[in-house]
Amino acid sequence: MSPEAFLEIWTEMEQSLKLSASRYAKSGAEDVVQDVFIAALSCSERFQSPEHCRSWLRISVRNKAIDYFRKNRKQASIVTEPPTTDRGPAVPADAETKMLHEAIRMLPRRQRQIISLELEGESTESIAKALEVTTSTVRSLRRYARLRIAQHLIELERGES
Repeated sequence: MSPEAFLEIWTEMEQSLKLSASRYAKSGAEDVVQDVFIAALSCSERFQSPEHCRSWLRISVRNKAIDYFRKNRKQASIVTEPPTTDRGPAVPADAETKMLHEAIRMLPRRQRQIISLELEGESTESIAKALEVTTSTVRSLRRYARLRIAQHLIELERGES
């Protein structure tokens, strides 16, 4: 494909690619799209047809945006219990933190263990080894724990619990 044909396709798709990238990389969507543009421009002669080019652009933007999100997401520093001293809480916990701690406490024991170990920075593999279960079991229980936490927080916000 000629560079001129590529630039025509790029002009046509640029806004939709930015929108697609913003689903995963809100603040970095333009950077993601720009990186894909540079990569695509350098290999534009390999595109066999305009459809091939469009597909490659869509997939590359999505993948690059997911990579950007994974690289830049902030790890929440959440502990399972608020820090305390002999005089009570060391730091006054805000309402959201209290709600989160309550939601974690309401989990079944095994799910609570997995979430606690995850919050301490343990990998899925090390959690599985420590609890003597498979990594699939850890992933499954972690997923259900997160769903329960989310449901509990929603209920607390609505005043249902």
